[in-house]
Amino acid sequence: MLNNYNFEEKMIPVDQLHIDQSYQRNSLSEPTIKAIISNFNWFAFNFILANKRIDGKIYIVDGWHRVESLKRKSIKEAPTRLMKGLTREEEAKICTYMLKNRKPPNIAENLKASLIAGDEKILSIVNILAQHKILLGLEGRRKGMKDQRQKGYCHCFSSILKCYSKGEKHFESTIDTLEKLWYDKIAGKWDHDALRQQVIGGLSFFLFYAEKNRWFDKKRLITTCGGTGRAKRYLTIAQANRVYNTQGTMDKHYALAMLCDYNKNLRSKLDLSTYS
Repeated sequence: MLNNYNFEEKMIPVDQLHIDQSYQRNSLSEPTIKAIISNFNWFAFNFILANKRIDGKIYIVDGWHRVESLKRKSIKEAPTRLMKGLTREEEAKICTYMLKNRKPPNIAENLKASLIAGDEKILSIVNILAQHKILLGLEGRRKGMKDQRQKGYCHCFSSILKCYSKGEKHFESTIDTLEKLWYDKIAGKWDHDALRQQVIGGLSFFLFYAEKNRWFDKKRLITTCGGTGRAKRYLTIAQANRVYNTQGTMDKHYALAMLCDYNKNLRSKLDLSTYS
């Protein structure tokens, strides 16, 4: 679409860039602006797309959040792809096109790039996973996901990052427990449901709160909840429970499903609700 329009690339003072809210969004997103500012890097800062109308005023077609972030950082000029003479209707048409066709962030691509760049957090994650026979599936999803998971390929990027965000010690404990629960050393393969988003997220939730209780026994957890088919069993229970009780995340429902087996025949029950 943009091939039909000519534009030049130049630096334009941010105070000369205006917004026409007749077709733009009603307001700015503060979390988006804060994310741009906290991760600001000129290499990742795309050109602002703008149009100079026949009255001489310049209007932002795409990039309002980026312009606002520059203002808050007291940066005076914005790298801009400037079109000229478009009507407001043409601006709106291009703005709609940009919103519909903007590619969302690909977490696998981001992780892969971070790994090559030597990001310490990602290197730590990869090393801990490798110690427990898990590989991040950064080359994209393939057919036969069940077979891939059994071989140790994990595509649960969001659960992995969420777990690590609670601390490296917690992450290492979760992955170690995951291996002891659902990795078959004799067969040399994983339970095909172990390396799934809800399973890793649920186990992380369970351990994050259970390990705060001095009476928690990890060996009991492994004995009562480990074994072939258990990962899938808790997933089925969690999905069913959430249908009747929409409060709480799938991670919490999964943890509570595990808790039932853990507490079976115990006189003093482990209570996660104290913490969660």
